[in-house]
Amino acid sequence: MSMLQSGLAALDAAAPRALPEPSWLAAHVLERPWPLALALAGAGVLVHAWASSRGRSSTGLRALAAGLCAGGAVAAAGWLVRTPAEAMREAARSLVAAVSEADVEGAKALLAPEAVLVLSDATRREPLERIIERVGRQFGKGGEYEVRDCRVVEVQASSRGAAGGVVQMKVRATPAGAGFPLASWWRLDMIEGGAEGGWRIEGIELISIGGGVTLR
Repeated sequence: MSMLQSGLAALDAAAPRALPEPSWLAAHVLERPWPLALALAGAGVLVHAWASSRGRSSTGLRALAAGLCAGGAVAAAGWLVRTPAEAMREAARSLVAAVSEADVEGAKALLAPEAVLVLSDATRREPLERIIERVGRQFGKGGEYEVRDCRVVEVQASSRGAAGGVVQMKVRATPAGAGFPLASWWRLDMIEGGAEGGWRIEGIELISIGGGVTLR
């Protein structure tokens, strides 16, 4: 590794312990169905070609139909069913977009009334009003945290009981006045429901920031 690569690695945010992986069904059928769906359909096509080459057309047709039906069923399940983890990841990405654009109303709609923000000191918990004030003042035009590019580069989600969950995400943002991005890891505690339904964030905690400094 070159000295430049080593230096850049040192500026990255320290990753927290990964959240539990989803079940096989959730991961490969409901959330990422296409590899399995294509494999099942492809298996049907291959068996059909093999059987047809040996004069067993009826067997090949049954295999083809079975493979296509199984692949279609997996694809339909993935398209129709939205898992809690998918919904939480979507809410997390929406919050990052709203904050980076200083969209006060958009951010407020994603936060629970009891939402709190924890930065460097775990004993200091900022309430919803303070969070919203930060979004508008610090991320707006000319604000100290104004960014010209911001994206979620990694996101994990795990359910926690019947109506709760946790998201861990890595965000890479380029400040408006800088030419290099800054990475950070965040934890979001989420709850499902509320007057408008969907998932809302009740806790935002900074885990680590670029430079390898871990804050938990």
